[in-house]
Amino acid sequence: MVEKLRMEGYGAADMNTKQRLLLALFVAMCILMNFGGKVMAAELQLPVWMDAFGTALTAYGLGPFCGAVVGLAGNLIYGITYGTDYYYAITSMVIGIIIGAMAKKGKFETVFGTMTVSVLVTLASIVVSLPINFIFCEGKTGNLWGDGVIGFLEEQGAPYILCGVAGEFYVDFLDKVITLMLLYAVIRLRRLLVGWWRKHVHSGEAVGKASLLIVTGLLLAAACRTEASAQTADDDLSGYVRTVYSSDNGLPCGEANDIVQTNDGILWIGTYAGLYRYNGSEFRWMNEYDSVRNANCLYVDEEGRLWIGTNDNGLSISINDNIASVLDKDDGLPSDSVRCITKCADGNYYVGTTDSMAVISLNEGIRVLNVIPQVNYAVRVTADQNGMAATVNAEGKLFLLGNGEVLTTLDTPAVNEIFTCCTFREDGKLYTGTSGNEILVYEVSGTELKLMKRIACGRLANLQTIVFAEEDRGYICADNGIGYINSDGKYTDINSEEFDNSIDNMTVDYQGNLWFTSSRLGVLRLSHSVFSDEYRRYGISGKVVNTVEEWNGYLYFGTDGGLDIADEAAGVQVKNELTELLAGIRIRCVRKDRENDLWICTYGKGLIKVKPDGTRTVFDSSSGSFGDRCRTVLELEDGTIVAAGDTGICYIKDDAITGTITYGEGFSNAVILSLLELPDGALLAGSDGDGITVIRKGQPTRTLSRYDGLSSGVILRMVKCSDGENVLIVTSNGICCMDRNYNIRTLKYFPYFNNYDIWTSDSGKLFVLSSAGIYVLNES
Repeated sequence: MVEKLRMEGYGAADMNTKQRLLLALFVAMCILMNFGGKVMAAELQLPVWMDAFGTALTAYGLGPFCGAVVGLAGNLIYGITYGTDYYYAITSMVIGIIIGAMAKKGKFETVFGTMTVSVLVTLASIVVSLPINFIFCEGKTGNLWGDGVIGFLEEQGAPYILCGVAGEFYVDFLDKVITLMLLYAVIRLRRLLVGWWRKHVHSGEAVGKASLLIVTGLLLAAACRTEASAQTADDDLSGYVRTVYSSDNGLPCGEANDIVQTNDGILWIGTYAGLYRYNGSEFRWMNEYDSVRNANCLYVDEEGRLWIGTNDNGLSISINDNIASVLDKDDGLPSDSVRCITKCADGNYYVGTTDSMAVISLNEGIRVLNVIPQVNYAVRVTADQNGMAATVNAEGKLFLLGNGEVLTTLDTPAVNEIFTCCTFREDGKLYTGTSGNEILVYEVSGTELKLMKRIACGRLANLQTIVFAEEDRGYICADNGIGYINSDGKYTDINSEEFDNSIDNMTVDYQGNLWFTSSRLGVLRLSHSVFSDEYRRYGISGKVVNTVEEWNGYLYFGTDGGLDIADEAAGVQVKNELTELLAGIRIRCVRKDRENDLWICTYGKGLIKVKPDGTRTVFDSSSGSFGDRCRTVLELEDGTIVAAGDTGICYIKDDAITGTITYGEGFSNAVILSLLELPDGALLAGSDGDGITVIRKGQPTRTLSRYDGLSSGVILRMVKCSDGENVLIVTSNGICCMDRNYNIRTLKYFPYFNNYDIWTSDSGKLFVLSSAGIYVLNES
């Protein structure tokens, strides 16, 4: 039909009603092709546009003007539907004009001529699109693949203009070659089309078939639109450009705990590797702050002062980029590990530490007014405009505070859930997040809290923060994603793509940009490894992996979302009863013992022992002295299993708990993060803030702290040196070495603070895993 229209040169005066209808259906079909192709390419994230085939058909059959009109119409419809890309209608019109002009010269009669036109159209598309890219899209193409080329070249230091040209060429050339070669294939079938035209056009059947084709096309487009709606209808932020700042592009540590903006417009990012300052173009590590080696939490008060809560050096206050005050344990702060800060309407500040909560005043200098011992290990704190404050502690209890005292204490109504965060809204309502997916809204009534409303937050789980940064929205950060609620309490999911793990805090800057921090992934603003990707190899969807163990020819990956198993021989993922049992459960440690039994530490189902035949033994809260959350496990020389859980340390022998050391009974009050047995039989238990406890014959004998030489009381890992005498200790802010007499010194010349683990090799090499990468060095 296209060939017939072009060859016979139909004009409006020459066509009867049937022919006009057929021509209108043909043009509508071509517009629909452009729209449907662009939707499909966007949904499938293809390295092409797929929005010019209808333009090419029209331009070839009806001439340059009609081609330009179809190109313009397709872009306008897409722009109206998705709210983007109006300006690229110019590019589509140019494409239609060039193809129509080249068709008149017979360029599509040969493959060579078609390829020549494809090159010409590509160059024209680049020339027209580049200025649009730089003016409206920060030089980006809007295509994932093209932007990937731009990002790669930028990392290599290529000129800005060259990066833009290369990215646009990468997408346009492939797209135009495919489009015009497909047009050439259609032309080659012209005889069949002409024969079909002559046979059916006078019978009216052509109109019926064309109508059927149009309806089919509409249904296909509707299906594409429905699929797009299913993904984005609940996310009106889909038009935001997503940029992740990590160790690859400006944030060396690759993780972030908190983010705030001071009155001068500077963003501050707190990380375990220190404090970073972002001025809109670059991140700067504030290594001149001696009192800030790491930052757990940040707070900006009404006067613009920046409060910095550290993991091991107490509290620092920065004014005009200089540390003005420092408050630590020696000054009356309950602990040097600060977790949350807020200012109350009475002018005092509530500061939550890993010990108790402190009430701090700035009148006549910074000082601790009093301590609230009932509030232990506060993780979130908030205050209203009436002198009330609320806080949630690590155990999941909610406290209402007033005049520096606890007024009331609450547990969640749900038996298996705990409170995880809390925020006062300007109207005085208290919004509390839970370990499930709910927000519970309370009203303060005197000294009591009255439950007013429940808000379900869709797919989110373990809510971490609720931030009312805008009048009509409260943003929600969770362990598995982000979303928001409006003023009516309706929840809306935000598509954060792969930025969906351990999202702890957020802020909105003065330009309206949304910033989210993840303690695993870095910072999100709404861009050839020597390692092998094992998850890709086994066809497993990406997750954060905490632990790996090889057992009986299978690899066991403990993740924040369950257990993944891979068959090494078959190269495939394995799913069985064990993976189903642990689906959605955080797994912190997986280890096999000398009897070839597998031990799995979970957060929710306790400690699980699996025998090679599949038999399972579970140690949890029903076991009496063991809780439902287990952090780490170690096998002693005599075959006894030692596990650190909710209640403390348990000794397990022959599937029975033979002894328990409970937290707080001459033992650490903090969670145990690591275990190590020394050659003389002593057991070292590294804690989350209380240093190392030395245990002999099931009894604590001494505690090693910063006063004994440790750089921090947070002990992430302890590793024996090859001499069997010395122990390397990974703390929250450095690496220490301890000899057989418990003499400890900090390795001052190691170049990095935020390290996680140390692995040893037979050749005497050490692999230090850190947020900045992996350091390889000789043990000596």
